[in-house]
Amino acid sequence: MRTVRIGFLTRSFSPQTRSSVPLVMQALVEAGAIVDVIHPLADTTELSQLRPQHDLYVLKQLSGLALSIAGVLHSQGATIVNPYPVTLTLNDKIVAFRILQRAGAPVPDTFLTSQPTTLAPLLETGPLIVKPIHGWDGHGIRVISTAGELADLPAGKEPVFAQRYIAPEGPELKMFAIGGRVFGVKREVQLHAKDGRPGKPFTPGVELCRVVLRCGEAFGIGLYGVDVIERDGTPYIVDMNSIPSRCASLLHKRSSTRKAAGISGSTSTGRSACAPADAASSGLRGSTSATKRPRGDGDTAPMRSSASPR
Repeated sequence: MRTVRIGFLTRSFSPQTRSSVPLVMQALVEAGAIVDVIHPLADTTELSQLRPQHDLYVLKQLSGLALSIAGVLHSQGATIVNPYPVTLTLNDKIVAFRILQRAGAPVPDTFLTSQPTTLAPLLETGPLIVKPIHGWDGHGIRVISTAGELADLPAGKEPVFAQRYIAPEGPELKMFAIGGRVFGVKREVQLHAKDGRPGKPFTPGVELCRVVLRCGEAFGIGLYGVDVIERDGTPYIVDMNSIPSRCASLLHKRSSTRKAAGISGSTSTGRSACAPADAASSGLRGSTSATKRPRGDGDTAPMRSSASPR
């Protein structure tokens, strides 16, 4: 059986990193895959030499050269998790939330404007939360309660993306979908905190699973994260990410648990209330014998010229 080759479009990781991505790469190697770091590039690369040379690419960097390389590979038929067009869409809150609305996902009322002060009349019925259109990890998020706070918003070239602020009745629910299975972590609400903070895993109910899976169906993907706030019994989708850090952690834990238990194949472990009807619907494929280990922190690998272009 042919060995699966996987290329990661990611960043460099220090030995002290809290990211699970290096652990996932190691687990993939131990499962039998050849794993290469495609970005950052080790040397100068001629643009004409950028072509698909792996069976699968994992896009884990949403800005800069990694995203551009993903676009080049996508244009030549490369298989990327998540696909380049979907990644771009989810990185634009205006586009992403309109797609979620049309899919029937419960999202807060959402508003756009070029002038923040025009949002003032909306404050008469409650606070708003303003978010950067292309932001992540809570950067730039502000809860606005008064017209004066609107006037204090920094001027920028991008339009203002605002949503009705929904005060949570409990912890924030960090939901993760992997191949049709839904996992959840409860976490204290902190607007400006990065992903990766500790939380308490929980088993999501069937209705919450349906809401989360509906989000993935709207974009045609099976690996993603959704942030949920509950209010008056309704789960509201307040953010969605393609391959958030916690998914990498869950994948690594699943791999480690299966290895420790001597389990092979597609058997799943974890807290999930929803599962795909069959293994083919998961979109996750196994691999074969290990032939290479991932490079250490800071090491990189250029595109290999030995692979045949598509």
